[in-house]
Formats: sequence, C-alpha cells, structure tokens
Amino acid sequence: MRARAIWAAGLVFFWVQGTQARTLPSPTLAPTHAPGPASVAVVADDEIFPNSFEAPFDLTITNDVAWCSVTIDGGAPDSSGTINASIFPGIVAKLHAEPLAGFIWGFWNGTDDGDGYTQMDTTVTMTSDRGVEVCCPIPPPYGHPDCSL
Repeated sequence: MRARAIWAAGLVFFWVQGTQARTLPSPTLAPTHAPGPASVAVVADDEIFPNSFEAPFDLTITNDVAWCSVTIDGGAPDSSGTINASIFPGIVAKLHAEPLAGFIWGFWNGTDDGDGYTQMDTTVTMTSDRGVEVCCPIPPPYGHPDCSL
C-alpha cells in the first residue's frame, strides 16, 4: 500500500514537471522562419512620440502657501507647495482640493473649467504639460481672497 502511494506521488510530481516544462518558453530555441508582415492598427488621435512610446506629460499644481489638501484621481492627499504628477496624453485627471484646518476654500486656475473656478472638484485634460494653481486663503477679516499674505 505504501509503495503504491509513493508511486502515485512520483507520477503526480513528474506529470506536474512535464506540464511546467511544456508551458515555459525555451530561451535556447530560435524561430526557424521569419515572421510574416506586421499588421499595425491605427487608433484615431493616437500619438507616436520620438522615443516610440507615449511619454507622460507633467502636471504641476502650485498649492498657494500650501494651505490646500489636493488629490489627483482619488489618490493620496498632498498639501505640498508644489505637487507634480506624470500623466499620459489624453487622460482627464480629476482634481479635488479641500482647505486645511484654519483656512477656507478658494479657487482653481488653469484647469479645464478656466481661471477662478470655485468648485473643489475640477479636471485637467492632458494634451501637453500643464500648470494649475489652487488657493485656500485665510478666512476674513485677516485673509486675502487671492491667497496673498
């Protein structure tokens, strides 16, 4: 009985090894014939860059005096003075900002919605490098609505 169990285990082991050997490509085998002509599908508005890859564009968000908490596409909040992201061409980046404690919501400049946009959610369509500004000023009577000190 024990010999039969060992024999069965060995059979399974060699069967699995054989299966793995058949599914892994062999690095030493070279093709025996040249491939046929390549077929290239063209997608409308597809861009090919000089390095043959679609290089990402730079999105730079200037967070005036770092008084806003900013997220890009629902990512981690960032309250840095300058926030940088690399985003591929054609992507519509969703931006959200909220004032940090002690500040109030202000506006966005340079987004798809234009300058002085007063909603916390906006978008930026990446067709080139983009620069955006976000402002969360000090509340009145001490603050300035344009985020200047």
